[in-house]
Amino acid sequence: MLILFSAWHAACGARVATKWSQVLSDDVMGAEFEEPPGRVLLLEASPTLRLMIASLLRRWGFTVDEHRAPGADYDLMLAAASIGDPALDAARQAARAAGVPWLALLPASGAALSADADGWVQKPIVAEALHHAVRLCLERRSLSHRPDGLDLAAIAALWGTTGNATFLRVSGVFIEEMAQRLSSLAGALAKTDRDLLTIEAHSIGGAAANVGCATLSLASRALEHEAAGAEPRRLASLVGQVQAAAATELAALQALVAEAR
Repeated sequence: MLILFSAWHAACGARVATKWSQVLSDDVMGAEFEEPPGRVLLLEASPTLRLMIASLLRRWGFTVDEHRAPGADYDLMLAAASIGDPALDAARQAARAAGVPWLALLPASGAALSADADGWVQKPIVAEALHHAVRLCLERRSLSHRPDGLDLAAIAALWGTTGNATFLRVSGVFIEEMAQRLSSLAGALAKTDRDLLTIEAHSIGGAAANVGCATLSLASRALEHEAAGAEPRRLASLVGQVQAAAATELAALQALVAEAR
């Protein structure tokens, strides 16, 4: 009996180890970011959750502050909309007022996301989801300083690979497609059709990435990521970001096409 129990215990242990290796795989736990990691402000009342998140961020190369340092320049803040600790809530509000990008930590109950958050990750925290959310926020921040958001390297690659005539044709088809999809996106928002919002955001993001409209692609990916659960005000904000990026980048792409003719 003891031998049978020992064998069963070992088998269970192997299954648990396999499960954890899938959830906390080396690919995710040790994943690096394309841009050099920066400084993160982590505001979380639970010492357990704070330690877990901070450990992941530090493993990915970030410097993590668990209290706001006076005069510090943060690349990202992770915090709930209402932390429940007056000092931490005040630090969150001060960091937000200073323009620090905010990745909201949502409870497992799926509470509504604040409309001015730049992204979100839901508890219980999964390493892969956290990595994706942090990367997306940082990518959007890095592109926000570009005047038109175009990825000139991607455009040059497309242009050089396909030739001038094909580039012009692809760009023209993309511009026409965006007019149709942006109209559909606005209609989906008016009806709060989350399925259609997700579909259109996915299509816009994929097409935009292939023609070098980087900011539009990232804004669309953020909408796709949040469309199913975001509150109406947040949905309107995300769609507005897609529309604003489209207006800027389509105009820049049209100007580039005109020069190439």
